[in-house]
Amino acid sequence: MQDCAALRNELQDLRTSFPCLGVSVVRSHERWNPVAAIVISSAKLPSVIMPDTIDVRIPIPNLYGFAVSANIAVIGQSLQERVTGNSKLRSVPFCVKIIDATLDIQRDYYVDVRENREKLLGRYSVCVTPRILPPRYVHIPLIDFMSSLLTYLSDPTATVVAELDECKDILAKYGVDPHLLLRMSHLYEGLTDYSAALAIAEQACTLYPNAEWFRRKAAQLQLAAEGGL
Repeated sequence: MQDCAALRNELQDLRTSFPCLGVSVVRSHERWNPVAAIVISSAKLPSVIMPDTIDVRIPIPNLYGFAVSANIAVIGQSLQERVTGNSKLRSVPFCVKIIDATLDIQRDYYVDVRENREKLLGRYSVCVTPRILPPRYVHIPLIDFMSSLLTYLSDPTATVVAELDECKDILAKYGVDPHLLLRMSHLYEGLTDYSAALAIAEQACTLYPNAEWFRRKAAQLQLAAEGGL
């Protein structure tokens, strides 16, 4: 069930306060989840990002407004970050192509995946921010979601590197922790340093042999390192 009253108010805030050409609703056929997604047309992106504007589709999860918030944006092309001081471009961390395996995992949580799979497949998803995720049971309104997304995109690579450095400091100070290792592996993956990500995942498999999720992560990273993903 989605909190449609809250969603209606949030849409009004987006339409009046967010820099874009328009906000529209993609409706669903599910009684308890009537909104599949919100589409923001020609959202203006930070100056360091190419393209300058882009349409953003925000899948609305089940239980929206009660226990969960929007946590992913779907776009039509990969985002590139301008490198300061030269004309080079680099891929934005955590902006990844949407594949069938991803949609299979998300199907139970998003009516947009259940009803509009073909419109999502082959597009790109981008995290709000790898650094700070919304706390459980604390709802984040759509205008704050988009604000967090733009904040991250104002300096995405530096943001990921800074968090990775913090994780290394914590590791050096307090020692090994499974969640910390998983996070570090994920951050290296976002930077497309698959060798470093795989090394940490394999270390975690050795330290925590009963953790199936580390074995799955290592297998996924092995494919990525070999160019299979």
